[in-house]
Amino acid sequence: MKSLIALVGTLAMTTSCSQGVSVDNGNPSGTVAGVIVDATNEQPLAGATVTVIAGDKTETAMADMNGQFAVTKVPAGTFIMSVAQMGYVTAQITDTLSGAVGNFPVSNPQKTVGPLGLIPAGGTFAVHVIDESGGAVASLKLSARTMVRQVIFQNGTPVGQGGYEVSATTGADGTATFSGLPMYGALAGIVDDTFQVAVPPTKVMGTEIYNFLGLLATFHLNGLGSSAQVIHLAGPNTPLVISDSNIEYLRGRTGSATPAFAAPVGSLVPINGPINIAFNQAINGSSLRAQFLDADGKPMSNMAMAMVTLNVVQITPSAPLPAGKRFNLILHATAATQAGTVGGPTAELNTTAPFFTQPPSGAPIAVVANSVATVAPAAGPVEVSFELSEPIGVGGGNNAVLDCVAFYEVPSSAGFNNDPNVPFQGDWKATPASSPPTNLVCRQPLGVVGGPQINVTQLTSLESTNATNNPTLVTGFSSKFKIQISLSPQNANAGPCKMQNPVGTLPGCSLPATGTKVHLVFSRQDSTTTVKRVNGTPVPDTIIVQL
Repeated sequence: MKSLIALVGTLAMTTSCSQGVSVDNGNPSGTVAGVIVDATNEQPLAGATVTVIAGDKTETAMADMNGQFAVTKVPAGTFIMSVAQMGYVTAQITDTLSGAVGNFPVSNPQKTVGPLGLIPAGGTFAVHVIDESGGAVASLKLSARTMVRQVIFQNGTPVGQGGYEVSATTGADGTATFSGLPMYGALAGIVDDTFQVAVPPTKVMGTEIYNFLGLLATFHLNGLGSSAQVIHLAGPNTPLVISDSNIEYLRGRTGSATPAFAAPVGSLVPINGPINIAFNQAINGSSLRAQFLDADGKPMSNMAMAMVTLNVVQITPSAPLPAGKRFNLILHATAATQAGTVGGPTAELNTTAPFFTQPPSGAPIAVVANSVATVAPAAGPVEVSFELSEPIGVGGGNNAVLDCVAFYEVPSSAGFNNDPNVPFQGDWKATPASSPPTNLVCRQPLGVVGGPQINVTQLTSLESTNATNNPTLVTGFSSKFKIQISLSPQNANAGPCKMQNPVGTLPGCSLPATGTKVHLVFSRQDSTTTVKRVNGTPVPDTIIVQL
């Protein structure tokens, strides 16, 4: 204690007697320390060798029985640290040892790393490479990349870092085995276990002709069987096909066909992308054309920026796309060599694919402000159109009229049928009180007094095809709808107004007043029809359209 007081007193006297501060401009050195553990069980790894390279210096240390290490004499600035242990993937990170705070140098700066988790390296992965005709491809050098080489524990949660490349060569049977791979089993679902194998394009010796085309094949190290995974290389007679994409509609697409949309749900893409597309063979990067259209098939100002690597295409928008909306991707691509018949139609691909952007997390479905519009033609029913904050529907390319959906909370107790006591189709009569009321009526039989001229509970999707050179598709999901209200009963058995006897003693219906609430009640659909969001979640009975 006395020595510490003396030191403080000395520092105070030095400060009070000095007219300035002397700064040593030499680059300070300090310590990089941390903890090394097994990524799968968080147990300390004693004996792990830690190497730090900074500038022209290399310093090493060894982890103790608690997995702790400290590397001293490390020059301030950027450093590269590697951690090696027998039986584990060597970890490698780049970081900075700060030698100053603002303009003031720091004596013996410190940097703490980790806890850093090493991943066991006993994994193997085999691929079997065959050519266009199914024959084994021998003596082909393959490279592959893992997505995670170590984990850093943040608040107790392992977070994957890094990635590294390995190589292997196919034998006479076309099989190549990659060894020393990370064993992600205990980290399944926590870190990315993607394993991407790169096959280089190869030419017939002495010619400019490819005997097969290269590609990138993506696998997952967890959950695969013991048998080798097959990589089928395309040749000059193999049609160009999309083998995988995060837009489901694109999977299996070939040529210029535009088949109907049949999926029960839509493909959701982040507003910043990317859209990933893997072809069955390398494509000509200079041939690729991509463009975004809005839900109505109109070109957008957001450009589709494409990056091509062999057979893999990644497309990102030049600016974020609006959230919770439907879009269309126009795509044109050709094979890197002549695919299919020489110069034939299967050598290229042309398609328009619908996709949807993810809506804001937790946001309810609501009517877009100022989107409600009422049109009253000279003859026929009044039409009320509106837009929702995100697409809904039954999917599967089905945009048929939805029955038993629209119910009007008419301010008058009489409602549509001029009768305060009898529930009538389309009326929202909260007696007895419930949400929604139990006395809602979806349909009235035709040919009887009060029978409807049209069903006022119907909801019609406004999604349609776009007859252009790149036609858009009906997906069964739309954000734009209309409802119809018939106002002029033609006789005693027409409506929707109930004409009480004697005929003609009551006037025809008038349009519900401004401010009338129209409740969209999707739970009244039959059991085979579920109106849902694009991700398949049923739409709740909470949407209200206010006239």
